[in-house]
Amino acid sequence: MKYLFDSSSIFRVIKEGKIEFLNGNYTLELAIYELGNILWKDYSLLAKVSGQESKMLAKAIKHTLKFTSNQKDSGHNKSFNA
Repeated sequence: MKYLFDSSSIFRVIKEGKIEFLNGNYTLELAIYELGNILWKDYSLLAKVSGQESKMLAKAIKHTLKFTSNQKDSGHNKSFNA
């Protein structure tokens, strides 16, 4: 069975060092941008991570996303575009 991971679950998998869960599964293209926002928020607004930790996490995210397949929005939500 294949799974679709959102940005928060990808971030948790990275922080717990269990990226093998992502192997062969999927994420949305938007999750890439959302992961950047999580890093920005944790560093800039909440000061949960240092600048060095933020850079290390960014590299880990880039590496980790190689294990997933990106799915683009298929346009099913076009009715919400006013």
